[in-house]
Amino acid sequence: MSVCNTSPIVSEIKTNPVKRGRSDDDSDDGTPKPVTLEDLMDAMTKQFKLTQEHIDAVNTTITEKIESVKAELDDKLDAVSRDIASFKDECAARFTVNEGALQTLNEQVDGISQEIGGLEKRNELIAMWKHVGLEETQIPPVDVRRLNTSNSSEKNGLIMLQFALRNHRDDFYSGYLQKCSLQLSHLGIDSTRRVFVSENLTFAARQIKRAALRLKEAGKLSSVFTKLGIVFVKRRKDQQAVAISTESQLSSFL
Repeated sequence: MSVCNTSPIVSEIKTNPVKRGRSDDDSDDGTPKPVTLEDLMDAMTKQFKLTQEHIDAVNTTITEKIESVKAELDDKLDAVSRDIASFKDECAARFTVNEGALQTLNEQVDGISQEIGGLEKRNELIAMWKHVGLEETQIPPVDVRRLNTSNSSEKNGLIMLQFALRNHRDDFYSGYLQKCSLQLSHLGIDSTRRVFVSENLTFAARQIKRAALRLKEAGKLSSVFTKLGIVFVKRRKDQQAVAISTESQLSSFL
C-alpha cells in the first residue's frame, strides 16, 4: 500500500529587500510640470517677435500701396497741371487777340466821334438831320450810283443802292414789294422814271421773267414782278397776280 503525501507544497517567494532607486525625471504621475519664469520669458519673447514681424510685413504692404497711390496721384496732378498751363496760354493768346480787336474798335469809335464832332453834340446832329428832311430814326443810303456797262443803256441801266444797315435795306425792299411804285426820285436822282428791284433768281426764274417781260412789251400782260424768287404776272391791273413756275404757263396769256 502506497502512502501519498498530501501536505501542501509551499512555494517560497523571495523578495529583494533592496529596491532600485529611480530619478525624479523618470516619474510621470500625470500632474502638470511647473513652468519656470525663464521659460515664460522665452515664450513671450518669441510671441512678441512673431507679432513684430507680422506688423512689419503689414506696414511694408501699406507703405507700398501708399507709394503706388501717391505716384499715380502725382502723375494725374502733373497731367492736370499741364492742361491748366495749356489753357492759361490759350486764354492769354485769346485775350491778346481780343485786346487788339477792342483797341481797333475803340480807334474806330474815336474816329467816328471826331468826324461827327463828338457825341455830346447829338441834339445838334438831330436838328441838322431834320433840317435836311431826315427823321432821327432814318438813315440815308450810303451810296447810289449807276453801273454803266457795255450792254446797258440810259433807258434800262443798272443802279446800285448801298445801305449802311441791313435792316434798312430789308425795310426798303419790303416797302417796294408792297407799293411797287419806286421811282428814281426816291433814290435821290432827279427823274420820275420807274425803278425795278432785281432779286437773286435762279436760271429758270430768269428765263421765265424774260419771257414774261416780252409778253408785257407785246401788251399781253399789265404787270410782271418777282417775290421771294418767284415770278408773278397780271393780265390786267385789277386781277390777282398769278405765280409762274414754268415758261409753258405763259402760253395761256397769248
